Amino acid sequence: LQHCLDRIKRETPEKQFQAFHLYVVEEWPAERVAETLNISTNQVYIAKCRLFDRLRGSLSQLLGEEYGEDFS
Repeated sequence: LQHCLDRIKRETPEKQFQAFHLYVVEEWPAERVAETLNISTNQVYIAKCRLFDRLRGSLSQLLGEEYGEDFS
């Protein structure tokens, strides 16, 4: 999981990843994340959706390589 998060972090604009991390990992309310990063709450939700999808795909690919199966 951490490997996938690190990869996504390298490939994502910093503020978008910060929004995802604070909202999903740190479990901050969207309003607090938005206020802290000076973005809209809608941008927080968009970052969560986009990066969660990328994380899911990355984990699926990693597991597929590990076990020789397609987990998508």
